[in-house]
Amino acid sequence: MKEWRQSFPISPSNSQVLLPAPNRAVQVRDRMFVTNALQGYGHMGAYLGLFNGTICIPQIVAALVGGAILSLVGSVQSNMMIVAGVFLIIGALCVAKIKEKKQEV
Repeated sequence: MKEWRQSFPISPSNSQVLLPAPNRAVQVRDRMFVTNALQGYGHMGAYLGLFNGTICIPQIVAALVGGAILSLVGSVQSNMMIVAGVFLIIGALCVAKIKEKKQEV
């Protein structure tokens, strides 16, 4: 009988290394948009800190409120996915209003 690692095409160590890479690319792209849109170069660290807050605060709120929303939708995960989809569309509409400014060199 083969060992589990030999029969499974991707070992856990490979998946732990390869899967976070796209997430890192998304994080870098977002920070690039923020730094290109800002004009106050002397305060770039403060601006990026505020940007990190806009990422962390919704995650904290979701962790705190997610259980209450789940109970409101009847404790059915498929209903929670519908709620998540609605919020995803609302978020996409909000992001669509953001325009990247081209800087003249």
